[in-house]
Amino acid sequence: MYATESWSGIVVPSGLKAPWEWAPNLHCNFRYPADRVIMKKILIIDDEPRILDVFREILQEDGCSVVTAANGMEGLARMEEAAFDLVIVDRKMPFGDGPDFVERIRERKVPIKILLITGSPAEPLPAGIDGYLPKPCEVDDFQKTIGKLLEC
Repeated sequence: MYATESWSGIVVPSGLKAPWEWAPNLHCNFRYPADRVIMKKILIIDDEPRILDVFREILQEDGCSVVTAANGMEGLARMEEAAFDLVIVDRKMPFGDGPDFVERIRERKVPIKILLITGSPAEPLPAGIDGYLPKPCEVDDFQKTIGKLLEC
């Protein structure tokens, strides 16, 4: 019934060879070409450790590579170390909040998608973001938004 092989530590049902065959709801991986999986790299910036842990867990379960930062300054440092497909950033944080971070990234002309997470969606959204979600948000909404931004 189940194959003895696994992909990323997950037992694959027999007869299926690729993750998109047995987990069609993966939001971060996509095929290219035929049987290769391209992993998306995501940076999460939030000053709440619990939020970082929850988002990291969801995205890693969906097959993404995740790096975290506790504030905007740390996030900018992480971006100097590696390229990312998407940045998820909290609106309000010490040491560089979300709008400041977005402005700095857009000034540098870094081609990256930015998702703003905000606990106060009534405030005007900053220019330069590609999407936003209220905080807290439902896991399904989070995954669907990430999938749309990454075009998966």
